[in-house]
Amino acid sequence: PKPIGGSLVFGANVLIYLNQSIPAYGVMTNSLAKGTTDFPLSPAFEEKIAFDAARLCLLESDKVIVILKTGDIHIITLLTDEMQAVRSFNFQKAATSVLTCCIIHLGDGYIFLGSRLANSLLLCYTKQVAPLNRIRNTAMSRSPQKQPANKKRRLNTMADYMEVTPDEV
Repeated sequence: PKPIGGSLVFGANVLIYLNQSIPAYGVMTNSLAKGTTDFPLSPAFEEKIAFDAARLCLLESDKVIVILKTGDIHIITLLTDEMQAVRSFNFQKAATSVLTCCIIHLGDGYIFLGSRLANSLLLCYTKQVAPLNRIRNTAMSRSPQKQPANKKRRLNTMADYMEVTPDEV
């Protein structure tokens, strides 16, 4: 997809990004991919998934929606560097749906999931953007801060519970 370019290859147990102008990047999505190829693959993430019988659709130039044969919906984001080269994938489980036989991105935030075994679905989706103040609070929370005077202290051990007087509760 533009502006990234290249090809995204889904195997049953691997996901590989190929582009002739930059080095390829690939991940194994479960342990079954070990030893099946000489291509250098890195482990994807903690949750193990398999792409066999999966349905997928491009949402944006850097986002792919994948519906597994179990009905789990995953959003895969292509993480790029300043040269628009894919350097990593971000896997995020979004939801669980019906067992899907086809998927179509209709635009304007709608996706159609066709199913032979259950009712087909028309899903409306929205992007979730982390608020800027939340990002700042996360960065600031890493630095040591003083606790407010009116905040109760945390009790962690049995000795702490024994030291509490009725006035502190």
